[in-house]
Order: sequence, then C-alpha cells, then structure tokens
Amino acid sequence: MFWFLLTLYLAIKAAKEKKFLLPWSASLSFLVLSKTLVPLTIIPALIIIFWKSKYSVKDYFRPLLVLIILVGSWLITNLINQPGFIYHYFNIGLPGIEKQTNYLENFNLIKEYLHSGVGKWFWPGIFSIFFGILTRQKKFLYLSVFFLTFFVPFIFSAKGHIWHLIPLHPILILSFFGFFYVILKKILNEKAILLIFLILVGQISLLQTKRSFYEFIEVPRFTSDEAILSKEAGKYSYDFYIDGVFLPAAVFYSQKEVEQVEKDKLTGLFKDKNPVLVITYQWQLDGIGIKKDQYQVLKTDRDKMLILIR
Repeated sequence: MFWFLLTLYLAIKAAKEKKFLLPWSASLSFLVLSKTLVPLTIIPALIIIFWKSKYSVKDYFRPLLVLIILVGSWLITNLINQPGFIYHYFNIGLPGIEKQTNYLENFNLIKEYLHSGVGKWFWPGIFSIFFGILTRQKKFLYLSVFFLTFFVPFIFSAKGHIWHLIPLHPILILSFFGFFYVILKKILNEKAILLIFLILVGQISLLQTKRSFYEFIEVPRFTSDEAILSKEAGKYSYDFYIDGVFLPAAVFYSQKEVEQVEKDKLTGLFKDKNPVLVITYQWQLDGIGIKKDQYQVLKTDRDKMLILIR
C-alpha cells in the first residue's frame, strides 16, 4: 500500500519536475519487489500520467537503469538459485485465473471484500472516484484508472481475498476528500472546509468504530484451524508436515516433530512411498494437479485440511 501510494505521488510530481524521476523509479522498483504481478496494475495509470510529459527518451535512461539494477539483480538471483521460480512467481501472481469461472460471482465476492475491508468509506469513495472525473481534475482520472486496473483482474479469479484489496482503501478515502475539497472550495473558505471535513471524518469514524467493534475490539474467542487440525494430527503416528507458516502452533498442538514443506516440494511427498500427514489447502492440491484418490481427507476446518498421503 505504501509503495503504491508513493509511486503514484512521485509519478505525478515527476511528470512535471525532472528531479523526481529518480525517486519515482526507486519507489517503483521497491513496489515491484514487494509483490509478484500485482504491481503491474499501476502501469496504465503511469502511462496516462507521463503521456504528455515533455521528456525525451534520454531523460528516462537513469530512472530505467535504477529499475533494472534493483529489480534485475533480484530476478537473476532467484532464477539462478530457484529452478521453479518463474512457475511459482506466476502461480502466486495469477491464482485461479482460468476460463471456467463465474465472473459475476467473482465480482460480487471481491466487491463484498472491498466493502467489508474499507467499511463506511466504501460508497463515499466509489462515488467520489468516478464522479470526481467530472470536475476535470487529472488526479481523479489517475486514481480511477488505477482503481479499475487493480480491481478488474480479480473478476477473473475466485482466489481473491480481503487483504489483497488493501491498496485500494486509501485510494477510496483520498478520492472522497479530494472530490469534496474541489466542490467545497468553490463556495467556502479554507477554515469552513476544514471544519466540515472534521465533522465528516468524525461521523464516518464513529460509524466505522461501531461497525467494527465486534470484529477487532470485542472479539469472541475461537480456536484456530491450525490448532484444531494439529491436535487431530497428534492422534496418528505418521510423520507430520505443514504447508504454511504456523510451525510453532503445529508443534505445540500436535506434540509431534513437524516439518514445514515448501510449496514447490509438496509434490514430492506424493511420490514418496511412506504415508505422511499434511495440513494443506484444496486449492493448493488442485493447483499442482493432485488427484483425490492420492490422499485421504482426515479433517477440515475453514480453508485448511488435514490429509493422509497413502
């Protein structure tokens, strides 16, 4: 989220002043290094921002060199040290992108995720980001293009999650403030605008706090899926593997020796003749082409499941 916002901000500054080109390219590099294919969604907005800039090809040489050095060195290192890096990179970056999916259901799901994540800022932000274009302010065009190019790819996959959309939260909130500032500036002075903003923020924040009270503040107790499945695994004498980053929890609740298996090595467990226990995900098995007759599901909880590889 930080690198997305900083890259957009520096791009707008760099399109007008050449001294911001190097900081912009560094920020863009760190954005690319922070995720897999997600940062590429910023490219359409960057193209529009720089479309009418008066820079020559030579002016982009040093910024491009910074990008190549920072991202290229990381890419080459991974290609050398990890044979399956390219597959892993695209598999993580494009989860579940396929033809056989319900686009309308995906759209409704991802809309609900965004609405749930940003809360009471959702509709004010959606209204502002698109109606802001009518004010003829270029910044609203940049924000709306980025919003669409970030949001739309999730329609083609059923694997989107609520945390994937976090970079859109500040975009909606900034659009809300920007739109109403442009409107109010025509009829009110700065002090009156500030007072109205404080009232709006206070009101929305109050509603947001009321909505989120039982989600983040007064959270009822529950037992995690890692604990439930690890306890179940402790009942069996087989070797125990986990496909995830909850090793301490798995060891504690199973009271067994536990080994964390890398995603690109999960297939190897199915080739081994010894039966083993694994906590993994259905989508993970589907993604590497494992058939259901190759394992037995012992227990499921939420999105995880404990399986016995026979």
